[in-house]
Amino acid sequence: MQKFLGCTLVAATLLTFAGSMASAQDLDKTRETARIVEACGIELKLSAAGCRCLADAAIKDLSDFQREYLVATTIAPSAAERMRASVSQDDMQILARFLASTAQKCSVE
Repeated sequence: MQKFLGCTLVAATLLTFAGSMASAQDLDKTRETARIVEACGIELKLSAAGCRCLADAAIKDLSDFQREYLVATTIAPSAAERMRASVSQDDMQILARFLASTAQKCSVE
């Protein structure tokens, strides 16, 4: 019985830890989405729903670095300037295509 309770306690601890990790990831995603929506509201002429659409697509389609650079170009131009040396030509092309196609798609939101 004691061995069973020990295994149950370990399993419960692991499930709690996994749940905490998921919650932290959800919180990070929510913060990132809010930052992208803010940047969209400043830079693009999209509705609130359109900016949310763009943010959701950015979370799904862009790398962490690409999203960070996208936000920095709008909210923190000096940070974007410092990042510029690290932005590859491929990243720039991906961001340009993403903004053109996603802004167009999300403008109907």
